[in-house]
Amino acid sequence: MDFLKKHSKTIMAIIIVVLIAALIRLTFFKKIPEPEIVTVPEVSQKNLQQYFPMETKATVKDMTHQIQRAKETQTPQYRYYTATQQEADNKAKEYGNVQKADKIVKETHKVEVKDDNGNKTHVIENDYYAINLERKHRIKTGAAMIDHDAYVTVGYQNRNVEYKAYYAPTANKAGVGVEVTIAKW
Repeated sequence: MDFLKKHSKTIMAIIIVVLIAALIRLTFFKKIPEPEIVTVPEVSQKNLQQYFPMETKATVKDMTHQIQRAKETQTPQYRYYTATQQEADNKAKEYGNVQKADKIVKETHKVEVKDDNGNKTHVIENDYYAINLERKHRIKTGAAMIDHDAYVTVGYQNRNVEYKAYYAPTANKAGVGVEVTIAKW
């Protein structure tokens, strides 16, 4: 028992370092699911609600706003010409993974082109819009009262993991903490 009392701070530091390392491993090295790809004929809140029935009206409104704003302010960042829809879907998945998007809205149009010999053929023009529904990074600040000591807190949140630092200027104490979100709604 004397060993634990004597080395309690070292043991706590080792436990905290191991927990932080495990959380970093779980956060940064897990496989991110591919985004859902949807082809919408006309971008409106009503049309998007049909294609995303499980999403809330507020989420669909946000998605509609993001797409309309992107269309009004700029041409699509990613426009590909493909011969088949399968190629178009593969490009959309690739684009979604690069953008780390939650959803991809794809607009397709058939375009008639002429080859070098003057023969007419059709290709598919694809415009992609990445939709990021979740703000993945947050910086937080606050205060805490622990054992009659006031602490100033600063935190950084990356998706479901939050790292916090505590400092009590009056007691000259400091500490760190890690939190993991286990449920969202």
